[in-house]
Amino acid sequence: MRGVLPEEVRTRFDKADFSHVFAETLQCLGGDGWCNSLAIASAGWVKLDEVRSKYQTLARLYKAGDPGYISLIWHLWMVFAVEVWFQTVFVNSGKAALSHLAPKPVSHIAQSE
Repeated sequence: MRGVLPEEVRTRFDKADFSHVFAETLQCLGGDGWCNSLAIASAGWVKLDEVRSKYQTLARLYKAGDPGYISLIWHLWMVFAVEVWFQTVFVNSGKAALSHLAPKPVSHIAQSE
């Protein structure tokens, strides 16, 4: 990146961290409401209690300004992403066999807050 970035940016040891964006996004999607009922948990892909517990820990740490929340971000973001994918591909595509697994669509969770 020499010649592309300013030297002070290219050689700095600290890098930008956007973990707070993920934490705030999950909060905007309904706080722990988004993880109270997961289709992927009903399908056996994740353990709902573990996801809920990790989210509650993340929310508590983030609110307290404790950077420990960062270690939980990627796990929870991947759970959320797979849930959205699952909802999009299987639940909302009209496959009635899986409709009993579906929590409220994400857009409804965001609107309920």
